[in-house]
Amino acid sequence: MKKRLVNIESLVMEEKLYPRKTTSWVTIYDYAESMRAGSKFPPVFVGEFKNTKFLLDGWHRVEATKQNKKTHIQAEIAKFTNKKDMFLEAIKRNAQHGKQYSFQEKIILAGKMKKMNISQATITKILGIRKDKLKTVVEGRVTSTVMGDPIVLKGPATHMINQIFSDEEKDAHSKITGFHSQISMLEMVVDMLDTNMFDLTDKKVVEKLMELKKSLNTALKLVK
Repeated sequence: MKKRLVNIESLVMEEKLYPRKTTSWVTIYDYAESMRAGSKFPPVFVGEFKNTKFLLDGWHRVEATKQNKKTHIQAEIAKFTNKKDMFLEAIKRNAQHGKQYSFQEKIILAGKMKKMNISQATITKILGIRKDKLKTVVEGRVTSTVMGDPIVLKGPATHMINQIFSDEEKDAHSKITGFHSQISMLEMVVDMLDTNMFDLTDKKVVEKLMELKKSLNTALKLVK
């Protein structure tokens, strides 16, 4: 396996090869701050396939490096012969460090790995799901869109397990919010405010923050 400094612009960040649902702007900001303070981070991991370099592990580190106006990053590079092996390696490496996979991410990844004919023992080992729970969580919570994209059904929608979702139904389902996800979203907003992550030079951002202030004032009047 080679290790060298690579130009960030040469890396392909393909969503289908990224095992997490999203990146976290809070994590990116924290990493960028730590980098500026002199903290050292491990190299990102890159898969080389058909003369193209795909970023498999280290999306947050790359974005933090870009935020610090740097053009290159240290990387470990390994050659692959197919994208299936690259995706499996991305799952393994993202499970080994950093933020743990969320429950929804584990369910989606378990379903994808099952379709890849990955053994049950390997899936449970990588994702930390008990064997007796694996079939229940995957078959009882995962459906898909007409394009085959996996959807993890939230509590109020689990009765729709045998339904294939249209794009409109997928959007509607994404707005179903449970207690824990509300807390997560509020924590994200609070963190972004506390760390001055909002671009106050952007007129639209300022307008949305003013809307948020107005909505909070209204909502908090209902709190006794």
